Amino acid sequence: MKGLKKKRRLLALVMGLLLIFCTVPVFAENQSNKIPDTVNAEEVSAETVPGETSGTESNRDGTDEILNTEGGPENGSGNGKTADTGAVSDAEVTPEKEAATEGITEQDVPEAENVGAGNPVAVHLSRGAALEAAPEHQKYIKKNAEDEYTLTLNVKGMYDSETTKPKIDVLLIVDQSGSMKYRMDKDKEPSHGEQSRMDVLKQVVTKEGGLTDSIFENAQIDAQMAVVTYSGIQDGGAYNDAKLLQKWTDEQATVNSAVNSIKADGGTNCEAGLRTGAEALEDSRENAKKFVIFLSDGDAGYYYDKNGYTTGKGSGSSDTAREHAIAQVRKITGLEGFYTIGMTSSSSSEFLTNLANSSNASEKGFYQANDTEALKEAFRKIAEKITEFTCRNVMITDKLSEYVKIPGGTLTNHYTVTATKDGEVTDITGQDTITVTLSEDGKTVTATFKDGFVLDKDTTYAVNFDVVPTQKAYDDYANLEGTYPDTGSADSDAPGNESSSGKPGFYSNESATLTYTFGKTGEGTPHTVAYVEQPVVQVSAMQIPVTKVWKGVPEGVEKPAVTVSLYQDAAATPYKTLQLTEGNQWKGTFTYVAKGHTYTVKEEALEGYESAVSGDTTNGFTVTNSRKPSLTVAKEVTGTMGDKTKKFEITITLKDAKNAPLTGTYAYSQTVNGTTQTGKREVTNGTITVKLGHKDTFTLRQLPVGTTYQVVENRESAQGYQVQYQDAADGTLQNSDQTVTVINHLGTVPITGISGMGSGWTMGILMLSVFAAAALIFGIVVRRKHGRRQ
Repeated sequence: MKGLKKKRRLLALVMGLLLIFCTVPVFAENQSNKIPDTVNAEEVSAETVPGETSGTESNRDGTDEILNTEGGPENGSGNGKTADTGAVSDAEVTPEKEAATEGITEQDVPEAENVGAGNPVAVHLSRGAALEAAPEHQKYIKKNAEDEYTLTLNVKGMYDSETTKPKIDVLLIVDQSGSMKYRMDKDKEPSHGEQSRMDVLKQVVTKEGGLTDSIFENAQIDAQMAVVTYSGIQDGGAYNDAKLLQKWTDEQATVNSAVNSIKADGGTNCEAGLRTGAEALEDSRENAKKFVIFLSDGDAGYYYDKNGYTTGKGSGSSDTAREHAIAQVRKITGLEGFYTIGMTSSSSSEFLTNLANSSNASEKGFYQANDTEALKEAFRKIAEKITEFTCRNVMITDKLSEYVKIPGGTLTNHYTVTATKDGEVTDITGQDTITVTLSEDGKTVTATFKDGFVLDKDTTYAVNFDVVPTQKAYDDYANLEGTYPDTGSADSDAPGNESSSGKPGFYSNESATLTYTFGKTGEGTPHTVAYVEQPVVQVSAMQIPVTKVWKGVPEGVEKPAVTVSLYQDAAATPYKTLQLTEGNQWKGTFTYVAKGHTYTVKEEALEGYESAVSGDTTNGFTVTNSRKPSLTVAKEVTGTMGDKTKKFEITITLKDAKNAPLTGTYAYSQTVNGTTQTGKREVTNGTITVKLGHKDTFTLRQLPVGTTYQVVENRESAQGYQVQYQDAADGTLQNSDQTVTVINHLGTVPITGISGMGSGWTMGILMLSVFAAAALIFGIVVRRKHGRRQ
């Protein structure tokens, strides 16, 4: 019984030990493959990939390669497999094994999980390099004459300025799968003296005239390159099928060294190369144009599952692996160009074409390279697209500012188009190369190059058109009294012109842009950049002199200061004013008078004076102040028989300068018997009547210049008197006062020819004289009769 118990205990112990031995390896394997749930797959960077080492790396051929040493390629996201990490040895995956799996279908390879698009790295690259990479272009102005200018906007078909070099970052993603050990023409390793696909790749990339030469030796660009390699192996590590072999550098030798160090091994995980490439692009220059060259000699076989582990069949074709690669390339935005190269006929042109077309890049394409020469040609064409910035589909647009306009509102006879090459200028106006139009509102000039026309790399094309200031420019300049709000920018003068750069003025343009597409062919993406130069125009203004002239002002009479106003167009309020005084010699000048208007000059009313304006804006104006004249009528009675107490009635007739009866109220003064009274008298229908005695006067003041007058004493009032008019009884009032004295004369004997009789007693004497004469005549007659009788 005891023996049976011992046997049972021994059996239980053996079974326990067996259970432990079976359980520990499974537990260990599960623990080694586990990634913490809190780690996002996209957060696994080149520096944190599991299994990466910073010192030595065990190559798949069993040798150790020293990385991260001076002059050597940098380790990135890395294949990073060492002997103690459980990595698959060189014997486990060989080119032969890869080739042997090409006939295996997708269903033949068990997958841990179909994860669809996986966990691609999203990269949103900056496109801020458009201005710096734009073709050379300039806007400038030339002053032809006062208020006449020519604006020029040009574009040059090449880079020749250090300041305009475009920044170009090129990422080379290289397939380093085991099949790259094969010959170009066969899926077979090369014999002695033959080259492998990898050998050909290295030669075409690094040798003289190769890809790196085309990029780094181009003096017209500022280039950097980085290199990513990818393959594929199911060894338990996460995201470790690709590595950044060479980080971004502008050293050609460093890139060549990295490419020459690539060794072929493993399967094909295209997603891995694109994913690590996306990570590398995040460190590219923000203001550089980014290009990716993706090379493969096969098809997508491996891909990453949702945890980053390599899965799939490794070689041949896998729809899921293709989907993962395409999903990854779609997550990269902002690329200027994405190009795929199918190296040899073993590559899948279908997949690589779809991969290129799935990119969001502006330029994209697939190149088949079945032999060395075809590979050279593929790289040459890609390098040309990357480094050649010849432009096509060019359009220049210039929106004029509110301060300039096209003369007459039409481009006819007011524009030219020129092409300058080697200093020789050719007028190509009217040719179909460039069409120049003006918008309906007359504000936008557009020069459109014909569709597909490619700018000659050595030629500068320019559209030149005339502009003149607008009315607003003249008005604002006058209102600002000769100052300007703007300053011309640097390089805004035409050669030999000095009216804009650093000079005050009005900006000639509201905005100006250049639109273009890089490359000679292909779809391309139009780029639009601004012309940074801001030319200015200056305008001229008028100066209008004014002179004051006085007329009819008696000597010693002080002349008052006067205000003269300039009126613009039909405005009711003055545009500018001047005060003229004896101190400024009765002269002044209206300054900063805006052109483009009509002007009149008026003087503020000055009592006792009449103002007349003559002249024009070209020669200036003269304002004449004529003192309004007075008309005085004085009465004199003479002769021993004249009655100096009598009031004689006198009528004054007045007409204006146009011979119309004068009507209105005028100031007057009247002296009667030595007493003077003043006031206002009404002139009605051109007449006014006054009664004056000896030594009386009547003065009508401030009559209009040019007034005609007539002074007549009434016949009945002057009866018995001889009437005389000292000075003219009629005339015209001009620049001085006029006095007319009416003299009534009556002596002891009536004077024949008098126009009227005097007082009553004078009439009596006359009647007695008549009676006496009649009696004398009667007596004579009687005597004669009496004598006859006797």
